[in-house]
Amino acid sequence: MNTAVPVSPVALVAALRSAGVEPLVDRALGPLTTYRCGGAAAVFVEVDSPEDLVAVAAVTARLAPPVLVIGKGSNLLVADGGFDGVAVQLVGAFLDVRVDGTTVVAGGGASLPVVARRTVAAGLTGFEWAVGVPGSIGGAVRMNAGGHGSDMAAVVRRVRVVDLCVGNDVTMAAGDLGFAYRGSRVRPSDVVAEVELALDPGDAAAGRRRWRRSCAGVENTSRAVTTRVRCSRIRRVTRRAV
Repeated sequence: MNTAVPVSPVALVAALRSAGVEPLVDRALGPLTTYRCGGAAAVFVEVDSPEDLVAVAAVTARLAPPVLVIGKGSNLLVADGGFDGVAVQLVGAFLDVRVDGTTVVAGGGASLPVVARRTVAAGLTGFEWAVGVPGSIGGAVRMNAGGHGSDMAAVVRRVRVVDLCVGNDVTMAAGDLGFAYRGSRVRPSDVVAEVELALDPGDAAAGRRRWRRSCAGVENTSRAVTTRVRCSRIRRVTRRAV
């Protein structure tokens, strides 16, 4: 998010409506996250087309509110006080996945498990590891998500990025993304609108076996995380009782 001078939600809503986008006010963010907790966004926008995303970016670049990009909410913890700015989430066309030979093009809001299953069904290999990662492919690019010996850097060919702070709409090759361990040059204000993957021909049955192994590991991790969260809640309740 940026750190510009605050702008009123009323001004933001008016500007977004003038740009042809209908925002929501005081939209609860907790239900959009894995932890299901946290406050509301002063202004929330669901963007369902590239044209609307560019329109939103033009407004946020001009008025400079704090901005927050929300993927699948699996790596997001929202403060109880909420977010005093514009939160953006990709829907609609940004959830699409297209397969053409060994090339896969996915909207930035597409679910990693969905993309992984689609690629395996198409007889491709190289993305099976993502079936157990509960996030969006756009978020995966930003953090260079990975597992089981691979990561996004190994499969990304190019991405389309829209910067909510300055309004830029650019296509970046993989070599320009600065991929590192769990990181990249993609900034918090950048929306990864589209991702192009370069995969290899494979065997669908073998791919399914690999993703089952990936999911088994995620299920064990999920149980451990759930147990820790529940225990922490019990400890808080106990302290109040004392």
